[in-house]
Amino acid sequence: MHDYVSLFHDYSREQVHSIFAPGTSFTPQAGSWGLHGIIRLKGNPADFVLFVTFGQSASGHSFDEGLDEDGILRWQSQPAQTFRSQSVQELIEHEEDGRKIHLFLRTRSKNKSVTLPYTYLGLLQYAGHDAERERPVHIAWQLRDWPIPTDVLQRINLKLDAAPHLADQRLEVTEPGLTPVMPPEPGAYKLGRTTREFKARQFRRLSSETSKAIGDAGERLALAAEKQRLVNAGRPDLAHRIEHISLTQGDGAGYDIRSYNADGSDRFIEVKTTTGSKGTPFFVSVNEVAFSEHAGAAFVLFRITDLDLTSMRGNFFTLQGPLSEAWELAPNSYLASPKRLK
Repeated sequence: MHDYVSLFHDYSREQVHSIFAPGTSFTPQAGSWGLHGIIRLKGNPADFVLFVTFGQSASGHSFDEGLDEDGILRWQSQPAQTFRSQSVQELIEHEEDGRKIHLFLRTRSKNKSVTLPYTYLGLLQYAGHDAERERPVHIAWQLRDWPIPTDVLQRINLKLDAAPHLADQRLEVTEPGLTPVMPPEPGAYKLGRTTREFKARQFRRLSSETSKAIGDAGERLALAAEKQRLVNAGRPDLAHRIEHISLTQGDGAGYDIRSYNADGSDRFIEVKTTTGSKGTPFFVSVNEVAFSEHAGAAFVLFRITDLDLTSMRGNFFTLQGPLSEAWELAPNSYLASPKRLK
C-alpha cells in the first residue's frame, strides 16, 4: 500500500494526483491525471495507478467490466490499445514483486450531476488475459486486499458478479478420451487464455477441493491411457503391472504413476491436469523437481489440458526428462523459521 493512501478511502482524481505526483500540475478533464484510466508513475516507472469507472464508453466502445465474488476484476484497456502497446505488455508481464498497480474504482461517474470520488481498493495482481481480443485488450486482475468489507460495498454501491464455481465432488471417469497435442512453445503461458476461457473466468483460483478433484480425475485418465498404450504395444502383461503410486504410497514419492515402456524399462509419471489451455502454468513441488532430476529420462510429465468436466475428455502431451529442461521453474513460497544465533 502507498504510504499516503488509505485502503477503502475515497479520493478525487486531483487528490490521487497530489499524493502520487506532488509538485506537478493537474488539469481537470485533460492530461494523464485528469483523463486517462491508467497512469505510469514517473518516480516509480514500474508502478501504475488504475482509475476504473464501471459503465463507461469511449470511442464508440462500451466497456464490459466488473468485479466478482472471488475478487477478480474484469478490466479493459483503451479501445485503441493492442498487445503491442508498451503499457499493455508491462501489465501482462506484471509480477507481484517489484511492481505495484494501485486500483481506484467507482461504480458510476456522477450522482445527480455531482462527480463521485474513487475508492482505493488496494493493489492488483495479474490473473490472466484474453489472447484473442484486442482494441481493447481484456485483462483479469486479482485484488490482493480481499474481501472488501460489506459496509464499503454498500457505500460505493458495488454489486459483485457471481463467480463460476465447479462442483466440489469426485469426478468419475466414464469412457475417457484424450487427444494428443504438441507441447507449448517456450513462453507460451504469456500468451494468455482463449476468449472462451477468459469469459468462463478459468484464471480463477480453484478451491482446494475442486483442484484435488480435477487432479484425481486427471490421474485416472492418465492411468487408463497408459494401460491402453501398453495393450496396443502388445504388452498387456506390463499394463497389469502399472501402479497408481499416489494412491498406494501417497504423494511423497515425487511422481503419481509407475508405468513401463514396451521394452520393460520404467516410466515414472507425474500427472498435471487443468481445465485451461496447454499454456497454463502449473505448480510442482520441490520433491517432484528433485525426483525428476534423479530419474532423468525415465521421468515423464503427463500434462492433461482443456479437460471437460462433463465428458471427462481433453488433450494431453508428454515430456520426458527433468522438469528443469523444459520448464521455467519459479519459486512460489518459502518456509520461514526463526534465524539461528551466529
